[in-house]
Amino acid sequence: MKAIRIIFAALFVLTCCIPVFTMPFFADNSTAEKRQDTEAPSITLEDGSFNWEYPTLLDSYLSDHFAFRTPAVTLASLLKAKLYTSNQDKVVVGSDDWLFFGETLDDFCRKNLLSDYDISRLAKIISLMNEYVEAKGGKFVFAAAPNKNSIYGEYMPYYYFPYQLEKSKKTNLDKLTDILGGEDYYLDLKSALLSSKNSGTLYHKRDSHWNNLGASVAFAEISKKLGIEVTNYSALAFEIKNNWRGDLDNMIFPALNIMDDNVIFDKEYTFKYGPKYKAPEDLMISTAGKGKNGSLKVFRDSFYNSLLPFFAEEFQSAEFTRVFPYRISATVEKGDYVIVEIAERNLKNLLAEAPVMTATEKNFETLEKIDTISMMNEKSGKFSHVFGSVEANVDTTKLAIGVTINGDVKYYEPFPVCEEKLGSDGNGFSLYLDELPESAEVSVYQYN
Repeated sequence: MKAIRIIFAALFVLTCCIPVFTMPFFADNSTAEKRQDTEAPSITLEDGSFNWEYPTLLDSYLSDHFAFRTPAVTLASLLKAKLYTSNQDKVVVGSDDWLFFGETLDDFCRKNLLSDYDISRLAKIISLMNEYVEAKGGKFVFAAAPNKNSIYGEYMPYYYFPYQLEKSKKTNLDKLTDILGGEDYYLDLKSALLSSKNSGTLYHKRDSHWNNLGASVAFAEISKKLGIEVTNYSALAFEIKNNWRGDLDNMIFPALNIMDDNVIFDKEYTFKYGPKYKAPEDLMISTAGKGKNGSLKVFRDSFYNSLLPFFAEEFQSAEFTRVFPYRISATVEKGDYVIVEIAERNLKNLLAEAPVMTATEKNFETLEKIDTISMMNEKSGKFSHVFGSVEANVDTTKLAIGVTINGDVKYYEPFPVCEEKLGSDGNGFSLYLDELPESAEVSVYQYN
């Protein structure tokens, strides 16, 4: 009996080691997720010393490259989906073959939401970006791309509905819309997409993003906010092709190669990509076209991949950037059309770092000087980055920064952002100014 146990244990260990031992012959180098694959680590550093992170790096490398990884991941996901009907680590398997991104669960279930104060900070950040663009004679639009389950929540697993139906709790996006819904620069894409569901399926079933039909709705609504005339895609003929490889499907069923439907409009595009273009995921993309509109600057994420051709066709020049924090001063020029698009699930990211743009001088009627917990003035390129934190009871959406140079005082309104280097749980402010001399005195005030 003891011998049988030893043999069984040995076979079990050997079986578990097969994916590692066969890596030189059957290594799986496919990457299901849109992230950089890990490289084989070195046991020593450049100076010859031992690499103490080697065990952790080796574990990550083996996890990404062990033999037969793709079929193993697919089989495990199929068993979970079929036997337990439960969500995977990163993907939720819904009804009728719909898949949802796991990172949108907090929004859907109304959990870990931003506080009302944080929402007011978001609104102020967006408002200040609009002020900057308007001061340059441009037109600004902010649009949050709704999570897929914000539009097609009916396909989520039944056990999430008790949370989702708790209507007393609004989502972060709903609360932001309550504050900014009446502003000319804010676009409520969620309402627009919900009201367009009868025109066809707007999101991919097996991907986290909208399809071309959903993108065409967003394109029309954003263009309307910008006040420009553009191609009316709702009047164009289209066909549905089963040629889309969904990102969510590729995460959990990489070996199945299931294709998703997408809408292909009967439209020929004449715009040209810049010489450095490689893929829609590029950090920076430039285009030149024959459109009747001037210059467009877009700060975006992956939801904009399908929107990019629509807009590039309508403008003489366009730049699309995924760099964060937004480099607005370095990008936006006089008279530009400017769009900020961000996924609903990432709204909180706007609170982490302030946009890089020169603060505009302002006049305030009543100011009360306040103490700071910390304040820093760092050189950042051609700017001075002034940031810090204040007591928790101070409303950072109503702060003014006074800068005194040779007896002359000027006031600016900072972003209500606590920079990550000060701690994520702080109550802070942040702004960029033209480089200040060492003699400059900086003070913080509260205004009513």
